[in-house]
Formats: sequence, C-alpha cells, structure tokens
Amino acid sequence: MNGLFRVGLPVLVLAAAVYVIATSGRSVVEDPPDPVIPAAEVETESGLPLVPVLESGGQQDKRNKMKGPRGQSKSAAKKPFGRTGTPPPGAAMFPDGTWLAPLNGVKFAPPFRGWPRKIPYSPVVGIIDGDKNVQWFEHADGSVSTTQLAPTEQGGRKFVQPAWVIGNPAPLMPVQIPDRMPPKKK
Repeated sequence: MNGLFRVGLPVLVLAAAVYVIATSGRSVVEDPPDPVIPAAEVETESGLPLVPVLESGGQQDKRNKMKGPRGQSKSAAKKPFGRTGTPPPGAAMFPDGTWLAPLNGVKFAPPFRGWPRKIPYSPVVGIIDGDKNVQWFEHADGSVSTTQLAPTEQGGRKFVQPAWVIGNPAPLMPVQIPDRMPPKKK
C-alpha cells in the first residue's frame, strides 16, 4: 500500500497539472491559417487597389465580388457595432475596447491575436453569414474576423480549441507565368 501511494500520488499530481494546463484557455495555436477567399469577378477602375467585400447569403456568385477602390465598401458607411462596458466571461475582446459574444460555437474566445502592423485596426460594424454556416465579424474597412474551433494535435493527442481567423483586404497582385516550366532536377 505504501509503495502504491508513493508512486500513485506523483502520477495523480502530474495528471492534475496536465489537465489544468490543457483547460486553462491558452491557445497552443499561435497563428491559425488565414481564410481562403474564393476567386471572384473584378469590377474596378484600372490602377486602383481592390478590396474583397463578403456579403451575407453565403453563395459564391455575383454577390461576392471584389468591389472598387479601398474605402468604398458597403461596410464603411455602417456605425460601430461592438459593445462597451464590463464584458462577460469568454467575450471576444477587440483592440478598441469593445466586445461581442464569440461566434461559431466558441464558448470562451481566446485573446485577439492582433491586426497586421501595416493595416490600422477598424471597428466591427456587423455580423455576416458566410459559407458553410460560418459567421464573421465585419469590420469598417471590409476586413473580416471570426472565432472558430480549430482542430489541433499535440503530442499525438487530437482536440479542438478556440482560435481567431482574420482576413484583411489586400490589393490583387499580378502573377507572371513563364512560357515553359524549367526541367525537373534529378
């Protein structure tokens, strides 16, 4: 009995420590992958950068188009949507001090991972429904962000945990395709 107690207690303490660390709400995924924006039709004046604007409806048809020059998206005219004051536990907190309930089945939102350095943060102006029943926070500059349960594997153990996905508008860049591919290296 004494030998079992001597071996069993450290194992129990170790198991409790692993459980506390695993359920502490810290994200083990540093940077979740950026969302893929489907190919879209383009309507713009030449020489001006394009901004993807996702509209509700979720259909990949003419409603999800790349709209004209930066700053002319439909979301730019909307008023900020975030709440202020004391947030409830698990709320999605944004850099401007506002908060909203997390989306897509997430109970406790992880800390907001930040906005790219070269793009100023823009407030949430609404919530839109995307493809595959995924809801997105719509920001004033046309950016989108959401909370999702991301599948993760660590040490052979598979589980899901809350994570942020952020999509910022970016100009379309030309791709140069050579006339022929170089020979394969052996």
